[in-house]
Amino acid sequence: MAALVYFAICIFDFIIMPTWLESNKPDISVVIANLPTAGETVQLQYMQVLTTTHQPMTLQGGGLFHLAMGALLTGAAVVRNPMLEGGRNPQRERDREPRGGIPQERRPRTPVPAGPGLGSGKAQDDDDDAN
Repeated sequence: MAALVYFAICIFDFIIMPTWLESNKPDISVVIANLPTAGETVQLQYMQVLTTTHQPMTLQGGGLFHLAMGALLTGAAVVRNPMLEGGRNPQRERDREPRGGIPQERRPRTPVPAGPGLGSGKAQDDDDDAN
């Protein structure tokens, strides 16, 4: 949900608002026609309206908003996905256990590949406390 809110804020701040501001600027030909008859303050206001561009609100303060939202979304992803925390997912390990199949102590032994630093090539139990 937080990601959708962040996405909506970014769409509004970087796409909708600049488009709306640019489409609602006065026509330059109208401004030039009215410029000689307008007072000095009105002329300054016309020039400010014509020369200003949209500055995204979320980039004010060095983009701290985006850093904060990135931290929140990262924290939400880590809490939601336990694989990112410690590399072990207790739910997946529970799902891998056989249900009514071969008990743990009667499972066939799996050979360990031989090679430098990889073992001697002997068969090994899943739980190494028997050796």
